[in-house]
Amino acid sequence: MDCHIYFQVFSSDSETSQLLRNVSEELNSIYSNSQPEPMNVKWKQGQMVIVRYHLDNQWYRGTITKVEENGKFTVQFLDYGNIETCSHEDLRSTLYMTDIPQLCLKGFFTSILPMTKNYRWKRDTLDFLHSLIVEQLCTITLDLSFTSNSYAISKIIMGKPPQDICQLLVTN
Repeated sequence: MDCHIYFQVFSSDSETSQLLRNVSEELNSIYSNSQPEPMNVKWKQGQMVIVRYHLDNQWYRGTITKVEENGKFTVQFLDYGNIETCSHEDLRSTLYMTDIPQLCLKGFFTSILPMTKNYRWKRDTLDFLHSLIVEQLCTITLDLSFTSNSYAISKIIMGKPPQDICQLLVTN
């Protein structure tokens, strides 16, 4: 599996935190009592949507990445990067907050590779990484010598005492 890390930039002068709050409050006030779209609505791959996240029942901006044959949809959450399977009832077609750019960035590790024959990450390793860093404040060092549509991450430091996540992945 690929190991894409989606992150948001927070700094003393960053507006990201306030924008995330504003988007969340606005979408949830609009969609909290909304009704699903009519069943005859045709959803398309690449379509921007408002999507309900099953774990917190909150509404977010997203993009349909796959229309599945079983009537489900694979949706990537625009401001967080997570990819979830959703049902018709979880999607809304009327968009709001479209003037705000995507609030997360996509990155990949440059300093480590998985120790597998095909250099693909195992799911349990990705789950371990996910459990460590999701919703945690981290310091990310970027390698600016890489050119790509993703950011090259050479180091992730988090916690007290500071812990190098790349080193932790290597030793575990």
